[in-house]
Amino acid sequence: RTASAVPALSPERARQSLVAMWSPFLIFAILASASARTSETFQPSRGWALAPPITSAIIVAGVTLPNRASGKDHIVRRHKKRTWPTHVFTLLRLCDPIACAALLQRRTMNARDFVFLGMSLVGSLRHWLWASKINLNDWTWELAVSVAVFNFWFDWTHAQNLLRKPRPLNGVGYAGAACFLAGSALESVAELQRANFKRQSPMGTLYTRGLFRFATNINYLGYILWRTGIGLVSAPPHTLAYGLYHAVDFRLRAIPLLDAHMEGKYGEQWRAYISRTKRLIPYVL
Repeated sequence: RTASAVPALSPERARQSLVAMWSPFLIFAILASASARTSETFQPSRGWALAPPITSAIIVAGVTLPNRASGKDHIVRRHKKRTWPTHVFTLLRLCDPIACAALLQRRTMNARDFVFLGMSLVGSLRHWLWASKINLNDWTWELAVSVAVFNFWFDWTHAQNLLRKPRPLNGVGYAGAACFLAGSALESVAELQRANFKRQSPMGTLYTRGLFRFATNINYLGYILWRTGIGLVSAPPHTLAYGLYHAVDFRLRAIPLLDAHMEGKYGEQWRAYISRTKRLIPYVL
């Protein structure tokens, strides 16, 4: 059966989607911040341990499932480059490692803290690379601010959990660092390969080479890996909720909606591609 293209998202619909997305999230953030009182030894309350799973559940219920049900996404899939939203997004993302470092300096920092801060910095720089050099879709003010807040909250809750329970860097932490590096390289290389192809090839030509010959959404796998890696370094197991959330979101929302968009855009090229290629994990899924 041929799926139709995902309808274009109007500016008004985009604003409504973002309000619906962030309202419960911000309410929870206010409540969590109010409950996370700091003691004389700068140890925050145990309430921060619940932040990753509760945040993930809220986003799945408020964004993933409604978008899947409606067939509409908050992503604006049209070619248009806006300079100032990109600059503001980059600036906001670069504030993340600075804010987290200021928080963790309230006690003596250890190797695990420094590894996490390095991850936060690399993630911010990779987002600058993506927004300024790779992304070809319209990057609106609403998306720039909301995605920056989304990422800040993730990093901030990781840092709060590190502050609550300082631990030496062990085997799990090293595995997390390796997972983060592998996922970051996988996502960035795949995205750069596709972006270079799009700039050099005529419109209407589907990219199926490079890392994308192994899975149609190989970049999503990279994203899941580096998010999971941060969770392994910060305060597992509850901080692994963010990696799990992205796996669920990509499987239930992002991949099906992207399928509809890509089939409407590329037709038989896309159908032939997905018939012979795994979707997320090479040779497996």
